[in-house]
Amino acid sequence: MIDRGTVFVLPKSVSIAPSSTATATSASNMLHDEKALVWRSTGVTGVNLVLSQTGAWDTIALVGTNLRATDTIRIRAANDTTTVTTAPAIDQTIPAYSGVAKATGGMVVFRLSSAVTHTVIHIEITSTGNPAGYVQVSNLILGTAVEWDGIDVGAEVSYENQGQSYLRKFLTKPTWKINLSGMDTTSYYEVWEDFCLAASDRRGFLFIPIYGDTFQQKRSAFVSMVGAPKMTFITGDIYTLELTVTTIQ
Repeated sequence: MIDRGTVFVLPKSVSIAPSSTATATSASNMLHDEKALVWRSTGVTGVNLVLSQTGAWDTIALVGTNLRATDTIRIRAANDTTTVTTAPAIDQTIPAYSGVAKATGGMVVFRLSSAVTHTVIHIEITSTGNPAGYVQVSNLILGTAVEWDGIDVGAEVSYENQGQSYLRKFLTKPTWKINLSGMDTTSYYEVWEDFCLAASDRRGFLFIPIYGDTFQQKRSAFVSMVGAPKMTFITGDIYTLELTVTTIQ
């Protein structure tokens, strides 16, 4: 086993109110799985996203951004739109990312140590001097992380162009085939079976194969399930879960 956590986050239902939206883009684009859909701000001054949701969450991710390692993200949370900026229950500022960067489409990942139920989240993005002249995000994920101790040694990564013909090609994206082993009955049926049922329903979700690693940016992706997850009984109370996921963004 690779001794670092492996993290999955299924997106919750959320509404997004952006500070601005460029022509031909929409904040709702961040809630779709289509590769070509993005949200863009108009300019880089005063850029923020206000999220409204119900229920528990502990993770926020901005996927497919044009942010740089020097940019910052301030995240505040409360239970109404006034308190979220005047007296938030959560107020943290993080760098957009660290470690080795992706060639394109950086990913912001914000995690709390335990789940909260604050209904309003204010995300302030500071990207002064961004050469694009705007902030861009492909996918926004708000949800509760499902985490295992690590993927088993022997994980496979394949690379295939996802276009249907040489006339219509997309960027080549990684596909991961992994095993998660050592689950007991309680963890499998209280957490992992529900995750497999939801993730197999052709939904995009966040996948971080090795959390906190120098190459987290390079490895992490917004993915979808390929085929059917498979659970194997190792003993009467120990299980292994086999998953294959392919990159959307």
